[in-house]
Amino acid sequence: MKNCIVCKKEFSKESSYSYKQWGKRMFCSNLCRGKYGMQNETKDKLSKALTGRKLSKEHIEKIAFARRGMKRSEFTKRKTSESLLKMYKERPELRNQKRETAIRLGINPPTFRGSHHTEKTRKKMSEYKITNKERNPFYKGGISKINDLIRKSFKSKLWREAVFARDNWTCQTCGVKGGNLNAHHIKPFSQYPELRLATDNGITLCKECHRKTESWGINQFTNKNYIQLN
Repeated sequence: MKNCIVCKKEFSKESSYSYKQWGKRMFCSNLCRGKYGMQNETKDKLSKALTGRKLSKEHIEKIAFARRGMKRSEFTKRKTSESLLKMYKERPELRNQKRETAIRLGINPPTFRGSHHTEKTRKKMSEYKITNKERNPFYKGGISKINDLIRKSFKSKLWREAVFARDNWTCQTCGVKGGNLNAHHIKPFSQYPELRLATDNGITLCKECHRKTESWGINQFTNKNYIQLN
C-alpha cells in the first residue's frame, strides 16, 4: 500500500503494473497527477531549452495534421483569451507587430476587415461547393428544390448585385437608400424562366415595398390580376 502525495489517499498495486512501475508511482489517479503538475525547477529548465527553438517545416506539418478538426473546450478558449489579454496588456507593441511585419515584407496585412473576394475567386468557391457537395455533413442527397438552387446560385447573386448597382442601392418605389433591399423580378420568376437572370427584368425594392408586389409570397394567391396571368 502507498499514500498519494496529493490527496494522502491509500492505494494498492494493480495487477497490470510491474514492480518497477509500482516503485515509481506516487499518485492514486491521473487527476492527482494533474493537480501536482511539474515543479518550478523543471518548468524553468523546459522554458530555457525551448526558448528560441525553431521547428522544422515537416514538424509543423505533423502538428497541424494532428490538430486538424480538434475542438477546444470552453475552458480552454477562456484560458487562451485571458492569456492573450494579459500578454497584450503587458506588451501592447505585439498588437501591431504582425501588421508591421506584413507591410515590411510587402504582403497584405493579416486582416479581412473591409476586404472582398474577386469575382473570379467567388466563382471558384461556388464551383467547389457544387462539385464537393457530398462532403458537406448537411448534404441529404439532393433534396433541395430547383428554384432554391437557382436563387442561391452564383449567377443569381451576380444578377442581384448588378440590379442594386444600376439602381444605386435605392428602392425604386419609396426612394429609401440602403438597408434591407430585395431584387424583384418585374416579370414573375416562375412564369418567365428565360428572364430570370436578365438585368432589365429586375428592380430594386426595399423589404416593405417588395411585400406589396403582386407576385410576392401569398399575394400571388390572393391577387386577381396575377391569378389571371396563370
